[in-house]
Amino acid sequence: GYGITLFCDEADVVFKTLSDEDIESYIALGEWKGAAGGYRLQKNGWRLVEYIEGDWTTIVGLPIKRLQRSKPLRCSRCRLLCPLGAKTWRSQYGSHEYALKDSER
Repeated sequence: GYGITLFCDEADVVFKTLSDEDIESYIALGEWKGAAGGYRLQKNGWRLVEYIEGDWTTIVGLPIKRLQRSKPLRCSRCRLLCPLGAKTWRSQYGSHEYALKDSER
């Protein structure tokens, strides 16, 4: 049958002790707008951080190290790499699907 590999990852962010001036300066940059945590680590938000425990890519939204430990899923017919979470999908090459053997789950 079909299967989807699910996982989660976590990381902790410890912020520096920030002065009102530090906070106001960051707010003035405007990069906090639309950011889930109110800051963007991959931009100037790193200046607010004392240290991180875990993978920083987890914090910005795509846990790269965790993904690298996952087995990639490929179409069972042509071996084309599957988009994350898809059971079937279409590409410029036609329709694709993947099936996990019980030993691969």
